[in-house]
Amino acid sequence: MREITTEKTESDIDSVRINLFGVPEIITSAGHLSEQIYKSVQGWKIITLLVLHGRPMPSRTIAASLWSDDDIEVRMTTVRNVVFRFRDKTTFLETEPLILRGDYGYELNPALGITSDVSEFETIWNKAHATEDIEKQILLIRKAMSLYKRRVYTEYADEPWLMIEATAYETQYIRMTNMLLKILANRLDWHKVHETATESLKKVSGNIIAHYWRIMSLSKIGAADPARAELEAVRSILSEEEYQELCTKLSETD
Repeated sequence: MREITTEKTESDIDSVRINLFGVPEIITSAGHLSEQIYKSVQGWKIITLLVLHGRPMPSRTIAASLWSDDDIEVRMTTVRNVVFRFRDKTTFLETEPLILRGDYGYELNPALGITSDVSEFETIWNKAHATEDIEKQILLIRKAMSLYKRRVYTEYADEPWLMIEATAYETQYIRMTNMLLKILANRLDWHKVHETATESLKKVSGNIIAHYWRIMSLSKIGAADPARAELEAVRSILSEEEYQELCTKLSETD
């Protein structure tokens, strides 16, 4: 991806994409800005809030969400200053600012045609959950799973202002993984089961069901020794209770 560019034409700006899974980033046909390029933690937190909230947020609400233990009046000034500086860093969006301030607070500019990975993730999952066409369901789940890199704004996903949403998306990803693994197992497609479980566990390591299917798939393709080694290896990842649950599930299948 390109970093920020400053020379572009009006036709270059057709839409704006904001990705939150993993490291936040903003992508347009004219340029790219990520948290790794512009290290404004406060700015990216505000962007994350606005994307997740989906509607205007007063500066007081933003300040209370991010700095609940601080002087809210002081932090409202912080919000204004951070937004101003962030706008300066997103001038590659031409004359349209990324963040607007209106009567009801700050919001992402609707004129920019903004889309996000978290919104697309939810939309695709809802479609996959609703369809009875298994082939379509597989394609949709795979597409949704590919959007999930890691937890929303991973570095700060455990902070109070973000924890609920980050956990909800992670849980949704686990549900997708488990649904797809079950479909593939029903088809006896053990190589795909192993591949899917392995890729998913790179993103969410504590999914017991994914560990179960990864080990089971090794057994089904005749790799008994690797399966036993895998079971021993996950002991350091899971809690003792989770490990015993996994062992019980495997023994019930034998």
